[in-house]
Amino acid sequence: MPDDELAATEGGTVRFIRRNAIALTALVLSMTGTGIAASQYIITSTNQIKPSVLRQLRGDAEASASKVELEGAKAVVDRAHLVAPVETTTGLSNVPLADSIWVQGPGELEQFAVQITLTPPSVAECTFKGFSTGAVELKVSLDGRVMAERYESNEEPGTVTIPLVVSLEGSEGWLFEPGHPETHTLTARAVDDCGREGGHSGGHFTIDAVSIDVIGVR
Repeated sequence: MPDDELAATEGGTVRFIRRNAIALTALVLSMTGTGIAASQYIITSTNQIKPSVLRQLRGDAEASASKVELEGAKAVVDRAHLVAPVETTTGLSNVPLADSIWVQGPGELEQFAVQITLTPPSVAECTFKGFSTGAVELKVSLDGRVMAERYESNEEPGTVTIPLVVSLEGSEGWLFEPGHPETHTLTARAVDDCGREGGHSGGHFTIDAVSIDVIGVR
């Protein structure tokens, strides 16, 4: 190639490089950067991770796993129960409960499962008015509001365990989640009609057990 043509070509190349220096630099880095990263930064062992970073990663993973486990999880958060068997009377009386106070956490829905075991007196011992049987009225309250109640007669002899249907106004048995911790109290009461208004009154009902499970849902 003649000298004048060579000089022209070299001059054009220099001008091209000068005009496109930034673009060419980026191109070179993009072609070589991947190789550098591949040779220096691919993690094949936890030994390549700084201990403090590894601890943080493990903590984040455990927190995420715990969150997944809690979502939709159910657990018995309180279990109220009868302190000791108690005999009902013709006057309203409290049924002593243990573990009847608990705290509902923020964002926690709660539901209740209630059952009572009782032994009725014989018909010869307990009737009401002109009826051939007597009955006991059982009431379970949440924070002073009745949430479950039932009448049970002594028509059938023998100890029986009965479930009580829970109904909270407007919530179908659910206690909605509060915005902050709330303390709740369960109470139980009973009264029978043995001997009332001319009936036989030689005995009363015995409440053998009360179980009130509070089920928390997150």
